[in-house]
Amino acid sequence: MRKIWFVVLAAIILFAFLPVLSVLLAGITAQVSGCQVDEGSVHPCMIAGFDAGELLYSLTVLGWLMLATIPAGLIMLAIWMIAFLVYLWRRRRQGRASRLT
Repeated sequence: MRKIWFVVLAAIILFAFLPVLSVLLAGITAQVSGCQVDEGSVHPCMIAGFDAGELLYSLTVLGWLMLATIPAGLIMLAIWMIAFLVYLWRRRRQGRASRLT
């Protein structure tokens, strides 16, 4: 049961920061390939004979989703913290009750 709490925590963090990771991936790929990438327009970027300019542009623009996912992730994190504290409190109380009987 304890593992599920940390799996949910990891999912919340991943959800909140996935757009940031897409921007980092696009930026690093463009820099390594010697390409230009920005949110203004698609620039051609040849990687192994494939024009990845539109893909890099899409990954960069997806970064704007962080304006929604980070606040939503913070709200989910607060709910997770409250639920986890209630779980710990009940578990501790249950342990005391079993010692009394």
